[in-house]
Amino acid sequence: MKPNQASKKISRFIATILGRHPDEFGLVPDEQGFVTVKELLKAITEEEGWRHVRRSHLNEAMLTLAAPDFETDGRRIRAIDRSRLPVTTRPRELPKLLYTCVRRKAYPIVMEKGLVGGTGCRVVLSDEKTLAERIGRRKDQQPISITVHVDASLAEGVVYDRYGARLFLSDYIPAGCMSGPPLPKVKRPGEETSAPRRTVPTDAGTFRLDPSRLETPEQKTPKEKRAARRKDPEWKRERRRQRKQTPKW
Repeated sequence: MKPNQASKKISRFIATILGRHPDEFGLVPDEQGFVTVKELLKAITEEEGWRHVRRSHLNEAMLTLAAPDFETDGRRIRAIDRSRLPVTTRPRELPKLLYTCVRRKAYPIVMEKGLVGGTGCRVVLSDEKTLAERIGRRKDQQPISITVHVDASLAEGVVYDRYGARLFLSDYIPAGCMSGPPLPKVKRPGEETSAPRRTVPTDAGTFRLDPSRLETPEQKTPKEKRAARRKDPEWKRERRRQRKQTPKW
């Protein structure tokens, strides 16, 4: 495929995502129709046949096409034609369960204090667990999936809006209205998380003595010492006598 044709194909695909069905890709544009370029690239590269797309491909389309189907301010991107974008509505009926995902590190805090959207954002949920997990993996490779019990949350005053066919939005989900996997065990002060490490002795590079093989010299009696001297040859006795007679200067 020629470079210009590849740029046209990418441009049309972005127009479909950001101008018609962002909810199908787990995206929620702001009031001006923008999403971050980073968010868009993550959504695109999840699709088969589009995993090669990088920011350089977007820049190339902007430079080579006379009328690209999108525009960007550097950090954000939106479709030129946004006339068919879905609108946010207040649904009359809601599913019994909704799903969302959080970062693994944030999970204990969320289950204690509840779930709040980020700055300028709302909590994004879906009635499809697979889509919720897909969105969650954009922030954490192993996100924690949370199930929201809608009836319990409505009793707490939670309000939901619907965006498109697959997403729901809310400002806050109380902790008592959510369920998820067991929380990790918290280590208490002074509590060991594992058994103490055992030190295995090694004989490498050492020589160990066997006390049983050592001979302890026996103490000889005076009689035995005299008998031993008598057994000495004459020249040994003569040498001892000379040593005794040698004056010390």
